[in-house]
This record gives sequence, structure tokens and C-alpha cells, in this order.
Amino acid sequence: MRLIVILFLLPVALAAQEVKPPDPEAALAAQAAQIAVWLTEEGFDPLTYDDEPNTWYISTTGDNMGAVPCTLYLCDGFICFQSILVSIPEHSHGDLGDLAGVLLRIGLENYMVKAVINDYNNVELEAEFPATSLSREDFVTALWLMLGTADSEYPRIIENVYR
Repeated sequence: MRLIVILFLLPVALAAQEVKPPDPEAALAAQAAQIAVWLTEEGFDPLTYDDEPNTWYISTTGDNMGAVPCTLYLCDGFICFQSILVSIPEHSHGDLGDLAGVLLRIGLENYMVKAVINDYNNVELEAEFPATSLSREDFVTALWLMLGTADSEYPRIIENVYR
């Protein structure tokens, strides 16, 4: 009789121990809330639109070097940054390959960064970081590398290459 009771209770016990996978919608909402907090802590009041969830538009004030716009968005577990650095001198185009070296020196070697010179002689910077494991320190460093101004703790990444 004990064996029959154990056999009937075994599936119930196993079902109770199963770990439910995390809800991806809840995880995305938590990541979005954290990023919104970090942006506020850094002094930004990002623009957001209802038809573009988990997307933030920010810009520097432009006091020293002109305003630098940046778009941030969450997609497939990554936080993505997009920024444009205006009017890069043509003679500096060869230095763009050093952007990866700059990131390696500051310890962001696990992330993707891309720099493209567009038809208007501007550099379009894109960076992707795993949102689930991104620390506040790495987020702030990446943000200011994309947006950095002359009076920032993090000079604009392209200036690090040209100095």
C-alpha cells in the first residue's frame, strides 16, 4: 500500500519542484525600469513615445561641443546605443579601427561596438551590451563614451582615438 501511495504522490511532488521559467515580459519591464532610473541618476530626462516601448531619446546640452543625440533601446536581451559624431575630419578615418582598442583598454571587451562613416562625413556609432548582466558602472561608462563632452569624466570616444 505504501508503494502505491508513493507512486501516486511522486508526480505531484516533482511538479511542485519544477522551476517555472522567468516571464520574459516581466524581465524586460524590470530592465527597462532599471535603465530609466540610471538615466535619471545621470541627469537625463529622456524622451519616450508610447508607440516605441523600451526606447529612450537623450541628448547632451551642447555647452562645449554642440549637442550629441543618442538613442537607447532594449532588444532581444541587449541594450543598444546609437549616436552620431558630427564632422569627423577625413584624415582621421584610418583611426576608426582603434575604437575597439579604446574599449578593450577600459574593460568592455565583451560588447559589440560598430563605427560607420556615412555619406555626410559623420561617424555613426552603435554599441550593444547584454542587458541582463550590465552593471550600472558599465552602463554609465558606455553612455558617456557615446555622448561624452569635453567637460565629461569620459571624453567622447572618438576624441580618445584622435589625441
